[in-house]
Amino acid sequence: MFPDRESIWSVRQEDRHKFSVYFTILFVIGVAFILWYEIAHVTDDDIFDTIIAIATDTIVVIGFSVGVTFARFEGGDSVGVALENYRRIKYEEGREQGIKEGRAESRTEIEALKRRVAELELERRNGTSDDDNPGSHRDGAE
Repeated sequence: MFPDRESIWSVRQEDRHKFSVYFTILFVIGVAFILWYEIAHVTDDDIFDTIIAIATDTIVVIGFSVGVTFARFEGGDSVGVALENYRRIKYEEGREQGIKEGRAESRTEIEALKRRVAELELERRNGTSDDDNPGSHRDGAE
């Protein structure tokens, strides 16, 4: 049912190499940017603050790199699963609504039939029913 998976990223085996390349490129670009930014532009802090900033920014870069890379390779599957779940929920809601409406219509029809039967019974008791008048049968026979 599920394609073969490898590695902690849980990506398709055929996408594993491309996934690693995309992730590595994004990660290297991100780390290069934060190194450049923290070393060249933020000059009003000491070395300890710079190291802490680089470390915390690297965590953000890792998360960003994984998220973007995962969305690139597995986003369609994830969206497809979510869409399928949404459609199933909407189908069930529509089905339940249809059943409720069908039952309500049935109750209305049953009530109308009950009223018609009661009217016919009343007519029969009062002697105005078609059954009391043999000549009124549709086929002309008694």
